[in-house]
Parts: sequence; structure tokens; C-alpha cells
Amino acid sequence: MKLVSIFIQSYLEQIENIDSDDSEGRAAIITSFWNSVEQQDYPLKEPYEGETMHDPSLYEIVTFLYRSASELDNVFILASFNHVTPQEYVFEHIEGTDIYYKSFILPKDAQAEYRIIENDKLGGIFAGSKYQDRFESLLTHPDPLSPHIQIFSDMVGPGQDVMVALLRDNAPHIKELLNPVVESSKIISYELTSEILGYSRKINVYIPPKYDSKEKYPCFIILDGSDALKHGKVNTILDNLILKGTIRPVVGIFVDPGVKDGQTTRYQEFALNHDFANSMINEVIPFVSKYYHLSENKSDYVISGSSYGGLAAIYVAFEYPEKIRNVLSLSGSVHYGEGDEHELLIKRIAFSETRDIFLKLYTGKLEGEYHWNSPSWANQLVSTRHLETILKMKGYDFSFKETAGDHSIAAWLEPLVEGIIEFFRVI
Repeated sequence: MKLVSIFIQSYLEQIENIDSDDSEGRAAIITSFWNSVEQQDYPLKEPYEGETMHDPSLYEIVTFLYRSASELDNVFILASFNHVTPQEYVFEHIEGTDIYYKSFILPKDAQAEYRIIENDKLGGIFAGSKYQDRFESLLTHPDPLSPHIQIFSDMVGPGQDVMVALLRDNAPHIKELLNPVVESSKIISYELTSEILGYSRKINVYIPPKYDSKEKYPCFIILDGSDALKHGKVNTILDNLILKGTIRPVVGIFVDPGVKDGQTTRYQEFALNHDFANSMINEVIPFVSKYYHLSENKSDYVISGSSYGGLAAIYVAFEYPEKIRNVLSLSGSVHYGEGDEHELLIKRIAFSETRDIFLKLYTGKLEGEYHWNSPSWANQLVSTRHLETILKMKGYDFSFKETAGDHSIAAWLEPLVEGIIEFFRVI
């Protein structure tokens, strides 16, 4: 069934009812349409009263628009809105106008990244295939109508910035935490060679404002560290929270994936790799503790990651609960498996002795809550619900929140801040 917003439907009816020879009348309707769009918050949002898997009052109709006087093969929105084929992301065109539109049912207050593309090849929309034939689109404007634009500097190379469109601006308290402070921290970079793994990695150590070498500090370990610094501005978030007195000063260890023979080892390391966990505990942390005073209390240690990094964070704490008690997992890929076998970590947790760890889990409703078309593969949301069931059964200390977000940095910022405050708040 085609979903059409009330706003779009009202203009469709006007255009359908006008005489085909009345070009001036048609032009006036089109002008009225775009003038009306300018007066509204964009993307357009309207109440939804139909059926969903859950309470319809928690959802709304969100409509995206594109304007082109040229006849296009298609207009396509690259996004993760819980549909499984590229055809479900193709816009409708109102014949005889420059109006293209596409409506989705999304959770209220959803946060997600997206971009609109002309004449897309309609290839894959998941994981590695998402940008396989769309790399050039990264360097174009994601949505000329959107006021909610975020810029990632040098994302695909020096001087090659990437803009993404967001469903909404960051919340005011998040915007405030992303503002640099005068009395900021220091970031010191090291190249660490692992004897356990046989290759090296970059680590960036965050030294908090007013660091005192006589004190011992809690430790915040962040996987995919350089990305967290560059695109997530986690160091600036920590600076603001520390200087406001919201959290205790912490030493951060921003851990990059290893590099072997010029290639990243991210997926090998994060896929339940015991040698990686061993290296983190017995090489990375001891290396940093030689230079900076870290607490010896496992409750002062938090390991965090997103996506496959979230999976790895859970695994490291699970393997070494005597060293790290706390995990902050953002959209952790707990659906991970090999071949036809999925959710390997969940199964390991189910059939192992309960560990003394605390897991704080966040996953977005736009990461697998397929309203009409349930795919036959595992995904972040469904698998994290499975993990929740197992953690309850095993008596783990944990929390799990389903956010209204997708699988992106934009959606992870609010839960990241919430988790940092909970783990390191001033007592």
C-alpha cells in the first residue's frame, strides 16, 4: 500500500482536478505547494493513526521532498528506515510538476542520517554494499531542503568533507557539550606494537583538564578511537562534563583498530577475538598506566564501542570481568555469527557462568523494527532483544534502552552522553 501524507494528498487532489490546459493554474498550485513547504519544519511531520507493531501514538508520518524540473530516472533516499529493498526508498513523482516525495512511518523524535540521490542504480542498502556504487554521492549536498546538516571534515580524504542530512538537530544539551572549551584536555598519541597480535595500532590518550599526577583516575576505553575523536568529538564532550562538575575527571584510551600489512584488522579483532581482548587487558591498559595514574578498581573501568565495536566491548569485559566491570554498547552487533549460525556471543553468555559486569545497551528502533516486511536475517535490534532475555535469565546487572535512532553517529550521541554521565557521575 502506498503511503501518502495528508499534506501531499491535498495538493494531489488540486492538481488532478485542474483542467489539463490550465498551465497557469497548475503553476500557481505548484508555487503554493513550495511556499507552504517553506513555512513548515522539514522533513514534514504529520500524525499517524494506522497500524504498527506497537502503539501508533509513538509514530508519525515523515515526508521528504525533492525538487527537479528535469525528468529523472528516479529520486532515491539512502537511509535506514526499516525497509529491506532499495525500491522502497524511491520517491513518487507528481506528473507535470517538479515535485518528488516519499513518506515513511517513523518513531516520533527519531534521529537518523540520510541523503537524497538522483538517478540511483538501486543497488544494495545494507552494510558494505550501501556505498559501493554511491561513493560520489558522499561529496554532494544530501538534501537541499534540509536545515539539519552536519559536516564531517576530511572524512573521505584531506579536504574532502562529507555532509549528511539529519532528521532533526541535536538536542540543546548535546549541542552545548560539543562546543570546545578554553581549559581543554590534552590528547597524546602513541604507536603500540602488540607481541600478542604481532602488529601495531594507534592509541590516543585523553588527559583531562587539571590532571594531577598524585591522583588515580577512572578509565574510559573507546574502541574505534580516532573516529570517536574526529567525528564524535568525545574529547570535547568529556571536557565539558568534567569542567561543569557533572562527571569525575577520567583518563580516556581511544583505541584504533590494528594495522597489519597495510590493512585494517578491525573486523578480525572485533569478531570475538580472544587475542584482541588479551592485548587490550595485558598490553594496552598496562602501557597507558606506565605514564598515567589509573585506578586499580575494576568498577572505575568502562569500555565502549559502537556497531562491531559495541560487540567487542561486551566481549572484552565478558572475557576479563576481573579487570573491567562496565560496558557501554551503542548498537552493538550482537547478531554477529559465522555462516548460518548467528548470535554467537549471546549463546556464549547463555551457556557460561554469569560474570560480575554491568552492561549498558542502546539500540535504535530503526535498526531492525521492520513494520511490514520481516527479513530472514538477524539484525541489531532483534538480537539485542534476544540478549536482553538471556541477561535477565542469567541474572546479569544491565540496562537496555531502545532509542528512536538508526545506525549512525548522530543517533549515538545522546545515549553516549547518557552512559558517560551514569558511569562517571560525581558522587
